[in-house]
Amino acid sequence: MGSRLTEEQAAFAAAVRDFAKRECGTREQRDALTGGGREAHHPGLYGRLADLGWLGVCLPEEYGGSDGGLADACLFLEETAYGMVPCGGFVTTVITAKAYERFGTERRRREVLAGAVRADVLSIAMSEPGAGVMALLARGVRLHGVIEGDSDPGRFVPELIDLRRRGRFPLDALVSTFPFEEIGAAVAAMGDGSVVKPVLTFT
Repeated sequence: MGSRLTEEQAAFAAAVRDFAKRECGTREQRDALTGGGREAHHPGLYGRLADLGWLGVCLPEEYGGSDGGLADACLFLEETAYGMVPCGGFVTTVITAKAYERFGTERRRREVLAGAVRADVLSIAMSEPGAGVMALLARGVRLHGVIEGDSDPGRFVPELIDLRRRGRFPLDALVSTFPFEEIGAAVAAMGDGSVVKPVLTFT
């Protein structure tokens, strides 16, 4: 992977890796930050990532970002995931910020994107037009916020493996692989719906 990165990208990945090792390198550190593994996001640590300028890695410079691309965001996600950094709000925030970048008014872009860079955690909530919270409550619907899934991996992953072995989980139909150099094609395929889950590969 390193041979395909620019010098700037390699230095960025190394800096994130060093941060993860320094701040989350031991079990004791991770337990203190996550309440013994119960929390996926630590606001204080997330704020420090913002201070380093990393949360705006793929956002425009005019809104406080670094003007990088999705490849840079992938590097950040890879290193923070590998280093077990509790910054679970980053993914939903980037999704939300990129939607506002493309479709929002200039006033909203300046508000939302600048907030994402400053460590605001964002998400998009959707419901039927005109439904409103009271209409949902009247029907007995309960709202439950979830960051990056709501399963028990220790139970759910073995179940998926078992379903796959029995031919009841069509993984091949869901996942399409792309070489890292074709990240743009992967994003386009996801956007036009021609693939369900694009996965980048490194060789």
